[in-house]
Amino acid sequence: MPGPVFDAGAFLGGLLRLQLGNLNALAEAQRSAIEGLTALGRQPPRLPDLAMPISSDPRSIVTAPVESLKAAILEGTAQANAMLEITARANAEATGILQERALAALDEWKALLLAATRGG
Repeated sequence: MPGPVFDAGAFLGGLLRLQLGNLNALAEAQRSAIEGLTALGRQPPRLPDLAMPISSDPRSIVTAPVESLKAAILEGTAQANAMLEITARANAEATGILQERALAALDEWKALLLAATRGG
């Protein structure tokens, strides 16, 4: 009578190694995300300069606040774009780590099942 088709010892050992690799990848992705948040936190807050020059010229009284507001909007947009870029870069790196591990885990899972199956 032939032995069992499935080698549980080999399977459990391989499964443990596979899960350890998954945990290591999660830790690495978390480190990457934290580094991104740290970089984001290092961005110095810059408040727009909304100081209005004192003038008796009616044209200046109208144009100065508008031009100051336009400059503040442009500066705020530039700051937001810089922060979004830092965030996107950190998220892309963390996602890449997890994707790479998921693909490797699938190959490991397939090899594990084939190795645990006698004759596989």
